[in-house]
Amino acid sequence: MVEIPTGLVEAQIRYNGDAGREFIAVVPARAAEFLERWGLTRTGPGMHGVTALVLPVERADGTPAALKLQALDEESAGEHLALRAWGGDGSVRLLDHDASTGTMPADVPDALGGLDERGRGVLCGCAAAVAEVVGEPGDRLLHWDLHDDNVLAGGREPWLAIDPKPLAGDPGFDLMPAIGDHFTADDVWWRFDLMTEVMGLDRDRARAWTSGRALQNCLWDVEDGEPLQEEQLVTAELLLAGRRAG
Repeated sequence: MVEIPTGLVEAQIRYNGDAGREFIAVVPARAAEFLERWGLTRTGPGMHGVTALVLPVERADGTPAALKLQALDEESAGEHLALRAWGGDGSVRLLDHDASTGTMPADVPDALGGLDERGRGVLCGCAAAVAEVVGEPGDRLLHWDLHDDNVLAGGREPWLAIDPKPLAGDPGFDLMPAIGDHFTADDVWWRFDLMTEVMGLDRDRARAWTSGRALQNCLWDVEDGEPLQEEQLVTAELLLAGRRAG
């Protein structure tokens, strides 16, 4: 019998309510089903984030692997497509996948009027920056959630990405998670400069799309009735100031 970590239970109830409770209720049976279906043997205790239970396993041929059981939503439904497209190049290798899907619609209220002058100004500035580049959205396969906890040390390669929330777009839209890891305002520019240099990105476009990412995160806070995150506001303010100076 698979035990569900308390942290995963609390996260699912907090963020997904009744849908989270339903997910938690079916995880033990679902784990047993796929362990048997794919001939997997558990090799250690389960791990978890906010959306998934991950069981270390071994395949019938002795290959070490991990079985991931997650609550599907509009972000995670395409994860297998990204992993299959990358084929293990810089990411974990997808060995198999169950095709069942799920949806989680949400309405976005018109709540910008409740923000203070600074929050409205930052969001409007971000929207204006995105408006300049939205006509050329890009077609690269993005990870979307490439922060420290989603890059693990590996044996096949030194570092492997996990847990993509794939979408097509401009690489500049993928920089925000790394900028925000262990955030301090002094880190924004050197991290931005390093990533744009290594990736060969146009700095103006990257600033615009990173501002768009800050806008997305802030609008989610508005949707959830939460205060805007200071790190998002500070990052956006710095990027927008640099854009105007440039």
